[in-house]
Amino acid sequence: MYRFLGLILLAQTISSSAYAQKAFDKANVFLNGGAFVLPRDAIVAFSAEYGIHDRIGIGFRSSGSLNSRSSSSRINASIYANYHLLRSAKLDPFAGFGLGRAFGTNSIPGREDGNFSGLNLNLQAGVRYLVTNRVGAYSQLFLPFRRGTGAGVEVGATFKINRLKQ
Repeated sequence: MYRFLGLILLAQTISSSAYAQKAFDKANVFLNGGAFVLPRDAIVAFSAEYGIHDRIGIGFRSSGSLNSRSSSSRINASIYANYHLLRSAKLDPFAGFGLGRAFGTNSIPGREDGNFSGLNLNLQAGVRYLVTNRVGAYSQLFLPFRRGTGAGVEVGATFKINRLKQ
C-alpha cells in the first residue's frame, strides 16, 4: 500500500513539474484593460499585476468614469494584492484586496455641487482565462468597504508578459 502511494506521489510530482508554464507564475506580468459595470455608470479600467511569488501578485489599478446624466466624474487609483488559487496553464482564479484613493466631482440636480475624495478599501475575486499563452479574458468582482458605493463587476482583456526577471 505504501509503495503504491509512493508511486502515485512520485508520478504527481513529475507531472506537475512537467508543465512548462502556468497561467500565473513568479515574475510574470499581466496587463488588464476593461470596463467596470455599475448600476449607474460604466468605468474604464486599467491594471498591471506582477508575480512576486508563484501564487501572490501585487499590482496597480487605475479607473475613471464620466456620467453625462449627472455631470459627475471619478478617478480611482489603487494598489492591490491577489492570491492565485489554482496552478493551471489556462485558468487563473484569484482573490485579494485593494487600497486606494478616489477623486471626483458631483453635479447632481437637487444637491450641492462639489469635489470629493476618499480612501477605498475593497475585497476582490476574479478569474482569468488565457485563450493563447499570452492573451485572454478576465472578470472580477469588487466588494467595497465604503458607504454609498456598491459592488461592481469588471470585465475585459488580459495580456501576459512572461518572466521579466529570472
